[in-house]
Amino acid sequence: MAWQSTTNFEHGTDGWRALNLSNSVSLRRVADGTARAGSTFLRCRTSALSGSVAADLSTVITMQGVGDGGGPGGGPGPIALSLQLPALSVDAWVRAAPGGPAISATLTIWELFRANDDNHPNMSFVVGPDWTRISHCIRLLGASPQRARIEFYLGTVNADFDIDCISVG
Repeated sequence: MAWQSTTNFEHGTDGWRALNLSNSVSLRRVADGTARAGSTFLRCRTSALSGSVAADLSTVITMQGVGDGGGPGGGPGPIALSLQLPALSVDAWVRAAPGGPAISATLTIWELFRANDDNHPNMSFVVGPDWTRISHCIRLLGASPQRARIEFYLGTVNADFDIDCISVG
């Protein structure tokens, strides 16, 4: 069974927020005709090294449906099934805003609510003005239910960093 969730910021920021050094980070949706897909993308900027933007998500998939024999009088009744993801992969299209400098950043995927915060692989990268696909993954080690965080730490200050088409699966 495959599960995937995609956001391209067409209908809002979908839970994305400034997190680390949040007072120094700004983010906004931009619709200037240069989105990777659709018409909008997320533009981020920090005035402090390692300011970040992040979104949290569940790593448990819950499906609901109708089963046989569980309802009143032996008829169809509701069923629910929850599955814990063993791993999480993140793909995103990122770039430095056209006309600005190259952007240095780090993508970290955090496994939240563990006894210690030792499961958070990092992937550093540098991007220019062309949309570039980056991919990163994490093996989930904790007990269910879990949450994870996708976080971009910005290593270039006072420059715009663009994010679009994030897929998680």
